[in-house]
Amino acid sequence: MSEDAPNKEYRQVGMFLGNFIQVFRCAMGDFAIIGISNTLGKEDSMIFWVVWFITVLVAFVIFLNFIVAEASESYNVVSESLNEFT
Repeated sequence: MSEDAPNKEYRQVGMFLGNFIQVFRCAMGDFAIIGISNTLGKEDSMIFWVVWFITVLVAFVIFLNFIVAEASESYNVVSESLNEFT
């Protein structure tokens, strides 16, 4: 494997685990891995972008759900406190 390979940082853990790490990084907002799409073929690039879009969409839904749940809980706490004072 050459030093210029896009997956050189994961050669110690293997490509299987390396792919999971890359998806995790992308889900956490580290979009530096997008640069590897320049080194892929046409079919691989299409698969990369579809998987990237699905990953970002799923992460967005999960995080948005968390924000709505926290806002709802805060509203309930304030609402209960307001009922005590009225």
